Amino acid sequence: MQIWLGAFIAIVIGGLFSGIFLYCLREYQGLEQKCSLNKEKPLGVPPWLTGLMERSFFFILIWMALDFHKGAFEVMTAMFIWIGLKMASNWHMNLPTIAWDAGALYREKNRNKYAMGALLSGLLSMSFAGVGGLIASGRFLEVVHKMGFTCTFI
Repeated sequence: MQIWLGAFIAIVIGGLFSGIFLYCLREYQGLEQKCSLNKEKPLGVPPWLTGLMERSFFFILIWMALDFHKGAFEVMTAMFIWIGLKMASNWHMNLPTIAWDAGALYREKNRNKYAMGALLSGLLSMSFAGVGGLIASGRFLEVVHKMGFTCTFI
């Protein structure tokens, strides 16, 4: 039962919170949502699909690492490496080579804002994968208590 609860929190709840967070952040910054920037060309891999895959993958890694009483330090290191690689793969995206249309100018002007939003939502997404993995392994309360928090309602 706890495995399914952890998977639900990591994959479904994490996806909802990450998506809502990114949407609200872009609204707060006055940015257009990326899906509305260029209707003619697809953007490539949709962010929700990337998030689904990364949360699922890292949920399983954390769950298995903790379930077999191995350290999760390596998995957390892999999470940060993944976020770095994901951010690096988008550094040169959408740079026009010949003509600067309005969409390209808008993206270039706001590149840092979009990148920071992607970084923050990726961190939030990975946090849900971590919490879900802790719940699935049955070690969530142990970690919470080690951090000095008490949970009387669980």
